[in-house]
Amino acid sequence: VVERKGGKILLRSKVERILIENGRAVGVEFSNKHLGKRVVKADAVICNADIKQALLGLIGREHLKPQTVRRAEQFEMSPAMGVVYLGIDMDLKAMGLKNTNYRIYPGCDYEKAYREVFAGEFPEEPHLFIGNATMKDPDNPAIAPPGIYNLQLMSAVPSTPQSWGVTQAELTDGSYRTNPVYLEKKQWYARQLIALAERVIPGMSGHIVYQEVSTPFSVTRFIGSEGGTSYGLAFTPEYFLHNRPGAKTEIRNLYLCGASCHPGPGVTFLPGYNCAYELMAASAAQGESAAATISTTTSTST
Repeated sequence: VVERKGGKILLRSKVERILIENGRAVGVEFSNKHLGKRVVKADAVICNADIKQALLGLIGREHLKPQTVRRAEQFEMSPAMGVVYLGIDMDLKAMGLKNTNYRIYPGCDYEKAYREVFAGEFPEEPHLFIGNATMKDPDNPAIAPPGIYNLQLMSAVPSTPQSWGVTQAELTDGSYRTNPVYLEKKQWYARQLIALAERVIPGMSGHIVYQEVSTPFSVTRFIGSEGGTSYGLAFTPEYFLHNRPGAKTEIRNLYLCGASCHPGPGVTFLPGYNCAYELMAASAAQGESAAATISTTTSTST
């Protein structure tokens, strides 16, 4: 849709900062391996980045009110997720699996795992979410080759470097990705979730043809997410529904969307809808203002 409307989508491009002039967003500066550093000017900027990274990094403290900076610094984020991506050569539909998400809970104390995660520990009894991309979109050939089911196994995990056997210095320079302790921890985590998933899909461990593991550091590396969080601001009473930031900001022509914005995460699309609504409303108001100015000028001229 973006390209049909004349827009461009740039892959492997990192936005370095949102350009602010006189309290107004005027564009972005980004870097690309092939294009180098570039500046793109715009009448409005929509930011879907991690909210802490957006406010304190891309925009910058110097462009925000002191109370906004303090609030951003104190934001509590949702826990990180570890994801095991699998390709399975089993006919899951014939086995009776439905086009739905499966969740496995070890007990009624749902908060126990979160307490362990926030303490920097892997849950002793993790919750498990099983997603099946193939059943959700069976006619999409890009999801998996014929005869293969694309699965995602997810659970909350700690995001401290020590939890994964690496140091902050390794995270900073990227060398953590080849650390043997880190690589073994990823495999250990995958084995743990696969064993749990076999309660729903018996025998799946013998039919894995593809496997990849995403950690909190993967999420931070690819999208700059604070602490590797997958759901933005914590979904607690302090950040529930209208307590989450809206699309409009104190910077003119800068709009936010994404999991941290009202009404929150999940497949609702509402943060994006709200952002589009605010942008169109502002555009309409500016159009009316311009028309009024032209009318006044014309009247004065005559």
